[in-house]
Amino acid sequence: MRGVIPVDVLRNRHISIGSHSRVEKLSNDVYLEVGQCLMNLKGNEEKLTAFLDNIRSWKSVVLSDVPKKLDFTNKYDVLQSLVGVPLPEKIDILPPQGIHNKGCGTSKRLIGAGERAITKSKRPKRPCRGCKELVNHDIRNCPVRKATSN
Repeated sequence: MRGVIPVDVLRNRHISIGSHSRVEKLSNDVYLEVGQCLMNLKGNEEKLTAFLDNIRSWKSVVLSDVPKKLDFTNKYDVLQSLVGVPLPEKIDILPPQGIHNKGCGTSKRLIGAGERAITKSKRPKRPCRGCKELVNHDIRNCPVRKATSN
């Protein structure tokens, strides 16, 4: 039974979200029937060619009786007809504020997370024997000792 798709899954595949009209269900059934025919004719080139010729002849007959209905004024009308959902009145999702790419025109250099971690983990303060305080230097580079030696 591998490769067999249940009919219920195929039947609901092309229905738009929130659509329950009779016309949309009929168009869904048309998709289902054509899809099943294509799956059954997949390996037979002669029958696929004959099927395509039949579809094209039916298309010319059907479209000759129906007026052309695809007059869209803008791209939003096209997208609404494809998706099946109208464009919302108000858009609640906006792009985030304050996001900057690295090096995006700021005059100062942006510091990465790794460099930030290194600066936060500076060595601990130790007592300096030169100035007798808890600082980040030792007697070798003590500013008090350098000032007195000059």
